[in-house]
Amino acid sequence: MQKTNLVETKTADFTVTAQDSGKIYVIGAVDLTATLPATASGLEYTFVVKTVSVTTGFSVSPAAVDNINGGTDNKDLINSSATDVAGDCVKIVGDGSGGWWTIAQIGSSRCVSHFPCRGAHSLGSPDDLLRP
Repeated sequence: MQKTNLVETKTADFTVTAQDSGKIYVIGAVDLTATLPATASGLEYTFVVKTVSVTTGFSVSPAAVDNINGGTDNKDLINSSATDVAGDCVKIVGDGSGGWWTIAQIGSSRCVSHFPCRGAHSLGSPDDLLRP
């Protein structure tokens, strides 16, 4: 079965579901937050910033008992408003036990818990993400 609607533009805060795994979200408004479901092995999401932020930056928020990159539970990954640019993106994957891992990144995303976003590497051009 082939998924449809793999690319979706968001202009307000939103929550992703397990059924959304594999989607690419284009962040089309300032300072949005994407809330993740509880981690499950293999779930993956990609977020691409189209509209740069004004105050805080785009945030990816895990469930209260999950972490990002082995950091503290319930701490967001934020694309800093101080340095964000259109085209910044992050791809994350659920490990099914403790949280989420950044497997690719372009831009200045940081874990608010002050843990480094270990293991991130470039995805290439943001246009590469949107090619079929």
